[in-house]
Amino acid sequence: MIGAADGWVAVHLARPVDVASVSAVISGEVEAGGESLAAAWASLERWAGPRPAREVVARIRLLDIPASMVPPPGPTSLPGPRRTSGPDLSARLTGVRVVDTTALWAGPLAARLLGDLGAEVRANPSPDRADPTAEHDPKLFDCLHQHHRETAADPATVEGRRILHQELEKADVVLFSARPRALDRLGLAPASVTTTHPHLLMVTVTAYGWSGPERDLAGLGDDVAAAAGAVDYVTSEDVTSEDVASEGDAQQRHPDAAVDGRPLWLPHFVGDALADPVTGSYAALEIARARHHGTVGHLDISMYQATRAALAGEAGPDRSDVAA
Repeated sequence: MIGAADGWVAVHLARPVDVASVSAVISGEVEAGGESLAAAWASLERWAGPRPAREVVARIRLLDIPASMVPPPGPTSLPGPRRTSGPDLSARLTGVRVVDTTALWAGPLAARLLGDLGAEVRANPSPDRADPTAEHDPKLFDCLHQHHRETAADPATVEGRRILHQELEKADVVLFSARPRALDRLGLAPASVTTTHPHLLMVTVTAYGWSGPERDLAGLGDDVAAAAGAVDYVTSEDVTSEDVASEGDAQQRHPDAAVDGRPLWLPHFVGDALADPVTGSYAALEIARARHHGTVGHLDISMYQATRAALAGEAGPDRSDVAA
């Protein structure tokens, strides 16, 4: 997280292209260190400091870098869990065929949980965009893909889409995590897929949902969770030298920060990419619920809305948007 003039901004420089784009964000040279991650963060922090948080987020998003405004400190307590009716998960999903085209954490976790319930899961990874989880955390990758059997179909090619459609003819559920504009470009938007395969439940897992002004924004587990309010605040006077030595968050490198002698509220991420496991678990539950009721069509899963619902102690966002 980085500090702006009137609040905090969660940013994710996850890809080399994100780091390389920082000079364009700040309209200037990155400080000494060139293209290193540390130099990019230092330059971005210095540039953001005197600017309003909304301006900082808008500018960073222009470069397709995941960024969100962090809500200010609010109530310290949230309502407890609310009991709601749900599917009988003792009825296993044996015989249900799932095609998983997603990457990273949320989508593969949903597919893994469906596999735990007996579904047959077919993975369809992009051949030209390897899942970074496999490189950065092989144990997590293996855990998430325990039930996956790989197929090869590159949806970026005509032949790959033909093979994918053949797979979808035999499938009951398909998961996508590509943003709307990417699926639109490939002819794989929900309206097209569910018309071609009316028997299918098409699940899209995106940062901010399939519709609305934020539909095509990039978003990862940490920055989406922060946007949803999954943030722990402490005051600057609570941050110790040990915290500064052990933590890498930007705000913890300024333990003496204060305004008019009063300590600042400093946000911390809660957990690691919290929106991912929350969304993956929620998506699996909603898919199981849809199978229980025989629902087909488009199931729109928003990481932001799923996390907001979890923080509010709800079972999940309203599912009236499921297209039957």
